[in-house]
Parts: sequence; C-alpha cells; structure tokens
Amino acid sequence: MHEFEESFVKQEIEGFQVIRDDLYEGGTKRRAFRRLIPSIDESELVYACDYYGHAAYAIALTAREAAKKVMLFYYAPKHDTEIFRKATEQPHVQHMVVDTAATQVEVSKQAIAYAEQYRAKFLPIGLDFPEFGNALEAVVKSANIDAPELWCMGGSGTLGRALQRAYPKTPVHIVSVGTANFNGGSNTVYQAPEKLNERALLQPPYPSSPQYDAKTWQFVLEHAKKGACIWNVA
Repeated sequence: MHEFEESFVKQEIEGFQVIRDDLYEGGTKRRAFRRLIPSIDESELVYACDYYGHAAYAIALTAREAAKKVMLFYYAPKHDTEIFRKATEQPHVQHMVVDTAATQVEVSKQAIAYAEQYRAKFLPIGLDFPEFGNALEAVVKSANIDAPELWCMGGSGTLGRALQRAYPKTPVHIVSVGTANFNGGSNTVYQAPEKLNERALLQPPYPSSPQYDAKTWQFVLEHAKKGACIWNVA
C-alpha cells in the first residue's frame, strides 16, 4: 500500500464484488495520479475536459495537495454539471470554455497550445499516457482481486488496459461509453446504448457516475458471471 493511499472498499452486491471507489474522493484516477505527481516538475497542469468524467476532479484534488495550479479547457456549449462545479470551484483551478470547440478532442488543441506557451504540463484525455498507465496498474493490482472476471467502463480505455496487465489470467469486460479516445485493449468490449451526456438507462444499486460507470451495470446483469468484480471508478 502506498504511504498516502487508503484501502479499497470491496462490497458484495447482488452476487457480484464491487470496488466502491465512489467512496474515495476523486475516484480511482486520483489514487494513481497521487503516485505520479511527485515526478512532474511543472508548476501548472493542463487538461481538456468533458462535463461528466472524474479525471479533471482527480487532477484538481491531487494538484492542490502538491501546490500546483490547474488550467481546465472545456468545449462549448457549457454544461453546468455537478462534477464540472466540483472541479472548477477549487481555488487553485482556472477554466475556459472554448466556443470554437465542440468536442473534448477539439478543445485539447487549445489546451496543448496553452501548455506550450506557459511551459505547463499537458495531460492527455483520460490521463491515457504510459506513466499514468503504470501507476494505475499498480493501484488496481494492490486491490488483490480474486474473481472469475473483471468489469469496468471504458472512456479512454486506460483502466481496462491496467486491469488486464494487473490480472493477465482474468477476463476483462469493458463497457464503452463512446468517448472519442476509446481504445479497447480488453478481452470483450460492449457499447453503451446511451450517448455520453445521457444517464445510464439502468442505474446500479450503489452510487455510480451516471454518465460513466453506471452504464456498466445493465451489461453485468445480462452477461457477467456470478462473483465477477465490478470496478466502480467514481
């Protein structure tokens, strides 16, 4: 266990194991980013966001602990979601809604240009880069999962690939939420029927990000083996 990492809450719900990282402020990506941030020399972090994922909030919380500034870029039009407010209301965080960008991929171009201009650290969509992937692999491995299969949502695919590396003998099932940077890297990939800005059609019996992790539950009920482990990021 990393020196500042809290233990995982693993709960049995309706015959499945659920990793309850909704109980860890900032979710699973914050666990991994806390391991990584000591190696980042830049004093400012830059990220291109959507309005529903938890990566920006994970970055903001971790940067606050490391006394770093954060600049967040959002595409237009603005959506005043709860997670948007939680990230942007942090005192060390600034943000910009780019009227000429309509997607997370498009707004990342402005984020990259800003990072180059101000010598800040640009963080790719979904924190999908090797150093973070290695930190995330170490995090999920530390949960010591013993299950016939693993289930998670897929945005960038970073978590699914980390689970596959950490548990190479266990099948990994990813439910893609349809974001532009998704890359499978798993044994099985399902496509969520909802659009990214839509809530899961079937909400799970535990708190879960409605536009992201909650969309896994409908596929778990239909396809998962009993005793399967569901990784609930936030």
